[in-house]
Amino acid sequence: SGPFGDRLRILVDRLNTRPLLDLVETYRPDVIGHTHFLSAEVLGHPRKGIKGTPQAVIVTDFDVHRFWALPGMDAYFVAREENRVHLAALGIPLGQSRVTGIPIDPAFAEKPDPTFARRERIPPGRLLLVLGGGFGVGPVEALLQALWQERPKASIVVVAGRNEILRRRLARKASSAPVPTRILGFTREMRQWMACATLAVTKPGGLTSSEALAVGLPIVVANPIPGQETRNASMLYEAGAALCGENPLTLGFRISRLLSDASRLAAMRRAAEALGRPRAAEDVARALETI
Repeated sequence: SGPFGDRLRILVDRLNTRPLLDLVETYRPDVIGHTHFLSAEVLGHPRKGIKGTPQAVIVTDFDVHRFWALPGMDAYFVAREENRVHLAALGIPLGQSRVTGIPIDPAFAEKPDPTFARRERIPPGRLLLVLGGGFGVGPVEALLQALWQERPKASIVVVAGRNEILRRRLARKASSAPVPTRILGFTREMRQWMACATLAVTKPGGLTSSEALAVGLPIVVANPIPGQETRNASMLYEAGAALCGENPLTLGFRISRLLSDASRLAAMRRAAEALGRPRAAEDVARALETI
């Protein structure tokens, strides 16, 4: 009964969470780590969840909200100390939470391949990495037009991800761009591209931002989704690791000016390196064994 019970009943009825319960009961894991509050709410429920199996919440943004504060959880892994304070205010004892950073691919803890730039024929000088897969066709085209208009002293690589329509459309336009511009589709070498880049232009999702920070890559925030992404962006701005590019009308100008300011770029890189936690996944995995 109460607000929590009402929410869970709606979730179970409308989202058909029974298969999740069945899967866990069949698999019988030694420990469960939740990277989303929905599964934690279902499996941690005192009456309808899983009993006797240690469970932990792994927050994948730089901020937390009240939906993460759930009964039945034994531990919380968060990105920064402020998250622990926030959770404590929501009723989660400080002893249950620890700062590990956001888990990312272990490849980001490895040294970059020194032959990568030569193999990919990356021109010398500054490289602007645009992670456009989440932008959609229109926004990333407008972003590139703004950059091309300013003609920054840098080459541009756009990663369109699995959006093949976006990749083809941008490739046609890039062939006549006034700035050297290359369009990639899905790549498994993101760590290498980030290691070669001077700046990353991206939406500030928790995982993408963590990957960039892990290699000390400053971020230009573009087109954040209101909510978790805007709160992620606020943290990055406060820490000095990101530039606000949320106004598309001045984005190209702001990036071009930043690229010409070597001392500011160096300071942003140092701030990004200070925030980076490339071994967060390993730290979380080790900690899960102890709960």
